[in-house]
Amino acid sequence: MLRRCIWILLIMFAVLIAGNRQAAAQDFPPIEVFGGFSALSVGGPEDSIGNADRENVYGWQFSGAFNLTPVLGIVADFGGHYESFNDVPGIDIKVNSYEFLFGPRLNARGEKAAAFAHALIGGTRGSLSTSQGTIEGTSDNGFLLGLGGGIDWNVTESFGIRVLQFDWLPSRNEGEWSSKDVRYGFGVVYRFIN
Repeated sequence: MLRRCIWILLIMFAVLIAGNRQAAAQDFPPIEVFGGFSALSVGGPEDSIGNADRENVYGWQFSGAFNLTPVLGIVADFGGHYESFNDVPGIDIKVNSYEFLFGPRLNARGEKAAAFAHALIGGTRGSLSTSQGTIEGTSDNGFLLGLGGGIDWNVTESFGIRVLQFDWLPSRNEGEWSSKDVRYGFGVVYRFIN
């Protein structure tokens, strides 16, 4: 699944770059802002035959990109995801997860759509609390990578719809790497035009 999504993004990015020579000579937005819905698919422990349970948690995603050229930009990407469980009668358990990522973005701009790919670095913060209060030792900070990209459909020159953003999020918490998490997002894009 992950390989298929990466290949699809790479092919779409290559097609947009190939047809993008004329657009590269045109003006480009120096600043782009995205906000929208996000789903974080978290991989759980593997069973005896290697299948991992997955849990989906939902929340928001926000990013701001400063474009240095039509093709190269710098992005700051933030997300928050939340889940509640009430498996124990009378006790609600709440899980919060936050991501903050920064790094370079490559853009391919067309008249009807724009594609991007990025390699981001940053951190993650997770916490666990109950209706009885916060449980000591259940908050954790970790190192996070964000490798992915997405497609924006251009509604107008300034306004777009992010049809899909996909990020593979390998993380390092408490000395161990986890590479099972992926994040999907969609929403609206506003471009500040010169």
